[in-house]
Amino acid sequence: AWAGEWGPRWADLGGHLWQEVRSLVRVTRIDKPEAMLVAPEQAFFLLVVVVPSAGTLWYLDARAADQYASTVGFSVQREEASSPLEILGGITEISGSSSDTDILYEFLQSQRLVAEIDAELDLRAIWSRPGNDPVFRFDPDGSIEDLVDYWSSMVAIHYSGSGMIEIRVLAFTPEDALEISTSLFRRAS
Repeated sequence: AWAGEWGPRWADLGGHLWQEVRSLVRVTRIDKPEAMLVAPEQAFFLLVVVVPSAGTLWYLDARAADQYASTVGFSVQREEASSPLEILGGITEISGSSSDTDILYEFLQSQRLVAEIDAELDLRAIWSRPGNDPVFRFDPDGSIEDLVDYWSSMVAIHYSGSGMIEIRVLAFTPEDALEISTSLFRRAS
């Protein structure tokens, strides 16, 4: 008796549930071949954000060569003061003349230094080794001006006003990074 009494109610409840499910899922047939799969805003987002990001991630993961850093830091100090006033108050810095640290900072970025280290270590060969990484490697046929530009992306020189200079050298092997930073330190001493 109980099953006969609830049978129509279960059937009615099942029918209502089925109607609700059918209203949530709508399958339509696309008869127009020019129908868009994505909205214009979504296409713009895909082309401007997703595709370049995916390409960059792939390149950095699959093609880009590993880079290693070597860091050296030092302070620049004078061996002797030229006058008693400099000892008391640093009058030369107030008067506007360049300090030894400023001169060294400019020298570390100079074409002359890059050419000397290139002659000693062959920077062109060191920085053009990863043949499968055309974005981050140096073109070995580049001019000295190209090498100086590349130098500024591979050698970061940080200068604090207190006379501290820190140099961070990047290369494609740890040994090359250490060799370049050691050569820089020798020339700066």
